Amino acid sequence: MKSLFGRDLTWTCHICGEERPDHLISVLTKPWITDDGRYIGDQNIRYCNDKVKCHERAVTFYFGESTTPTPPTPPTPPAIRKETQQVIPDVSNLFRRLICKCVNFVKGTTT
Repeated sequence: MKSLFGRDLTWTCHICGEERPDHLISVLTKPWITDDGRYIGDQNIRYCNDKVKCHERAVTFYFGESTTPTPPTPPTPPAIRKETQQVIPDVSNLFRRLICKCVNFVKGTTT
């Protein structure tokens, strides 16, 4: 493929760093997920389509990592706080008292 200026279009492989002609480069699009599990967009990884090692490495490649990149680990659920556990009985107790007041109101008695 030719560029607008008549030269052959070339791309740099993100895996091996080699500049290759357009027909020898493919793109793998993967979701870009932060360490805490949020989706922030897609990443397009260019790799040599005639080199098996480049294709295999593109599957596990993530931008921004200097050593052997691996897919991010799923986030761990946050620890349950003791304060949260204490709120639930208080709310249910308040709810019970409200129901009793409503029932008494309907019956015509007050407490």
